[in-house]
Amino acid sequence: MSGKPGICRGTGGIGVEQAPGGGEGTGMVAARLHKLTAQQYRWLMEGQLDGQLSLLFNEAEAYAVPPGAKKTSQKPVLNPAKAVLRREVYYTCACENCEKNDISTPVLKTPKEPSVIPGSFASPEVIAHIIAQKFVMASPLCRQEQEWDRAGLKLSRQTMSSWVLRAAEDYLLPVYEEDNAPDERRAT
Repeated sequence: MSGKPGICRGTGGIGVEQAPGGGEGTGMVAARLHKLTAQQYRWLMEGQLDGQLSLLFNEAEAYAVPPGAKKTSQKPVLNPAKAVLRREVYYTCACENCEKNDISTPVLKTPKEPSVIPGSFASPEVIAHIIAQKFVMASPLCRQEQEWDRAGLKLSRQTMSSWVLRAAEDYLLPVYEEDNAPDERRAT
């Protein structure tokens, strides 16, 4: 065996070469797998052979891949939320020539994106997260305050509370009132 991981074909069987640093156990497994016929290998892959061969295969499955086949696996990965400050830059420009020649100076400003709550730095994502945590996950604002602190953003309970109340008044109350308005068609 050459020491490279991969498939080696023997006379009538499919096996694996010993991986680098594989030790005696890996070599034994490779030698046993090398003696399997193609049909036995298929049975092994389908789990139809007895437990001893299945154990043998489980020890060597990192090295045993049939030609043209692909082995895949899936593992759940959690990407925790991360608080990031988004910097928005708005430019103001004036005509230098007009300013030098004492002409009325036109000032051009980049239109600013309106804030969800005027006068605050609240973003729609943060408000939605706070509301979902409070009312769906039953996480009180004191616990959320600690969570935001660990994420690197100092948000007090009072600030979060005022954001929730203001968002409810500005965005949810009109929807509620529209939904519960008396329907004129039903009254007639």
